[in-house]
Amino acid sequence: MNSTLQQFYMIPLFRRGILMFDGEEEDEEDSVMYQLQDMFAHLQGSERAYYDPRGFCHAFKDWDGQPTNVTVQQDASEFLTMFFQQIEGLTMSTSAEHTLRETFGGVFSNELLAEGGRYSERPEPFYFISVPVQGNDHAPGRAARLHRGGAGGLHVGERGRGGRAGE
Repeated sequence: MNSTLQQFYMIPLFRRGILMFDGEEEDEEDSVMYQLQDMFAHLQGSERAYYDPRGFCHAFKDWDGQPTNVTVQQDASEFLTMFFQQIEGLTMSTSAEHTLRETFGGVFSNELLAEGGRYSERPEPFYFISVPVQGNDHAPGRAARLHRGGAGGLHVGERGRGGRAGE
């Protein structure tokens, strides 16, 4: 989630669309858009080398309406699907409505060719495509070592405190 949001911040069109969004949400603590704007504003204007995403994790709800559980590893495509759906819902009928489509959008063309020369085409919009990675035989072993704390990476929100994975 952190690396994806950092990459999204680095896309000027998306960053501007998020920062310029002016919605009518009342509860800042539970507002995904407010928390995302706060994160992007911090990344843009702060001198600090880190950002604590706890506010975003609380506001970003899973399929059951629960805040993000940072102790549970989530599939990247699942996070992207939830993220795009939530942002799309919040920006609908606003000046930022086209931000996602203009930044990430594409269209699949499902074509059907039938006997007798019949042809049918159906466009299907998308924001991301899942692509299999071939020849990555070591990925499961690396993931298991990371889960057990063997790689010793820093945890979210623990930068500067020396917290290491598995401790």
